Amino acid sequence: LRNDTRLARELENLCDHISCIHIHNHNGFLSHQSLAAGKIDFSPLKKYRSMDIPLILESDYRQTSPDLPAQDIRYLSMVIA
Repeated sequence: LRNDTRLARELENLCDHISCIHIHNHNGFLSHQSLAAGKIDFSPLKKYRSMDIPLILESDYRQTSPDLPAQDIRYLSMVIA
């Protein structure tokens, strides 16, 4: 999502072939972080909600608060609303 123009072009070209989008955050060192823990701005996903493509939250919550998955879902719901 860092290069929104390129992402938009790729999604438009591939949208008929995409069955889901796996999302997670990255903090500069570790991938598969919670959405709140990293540096990626997920707000550009709002443009693609009409494509009806499932968003799969793919984060490693093993060493986090039990509330963090629900917080990430609420955050994502607000971002793409």
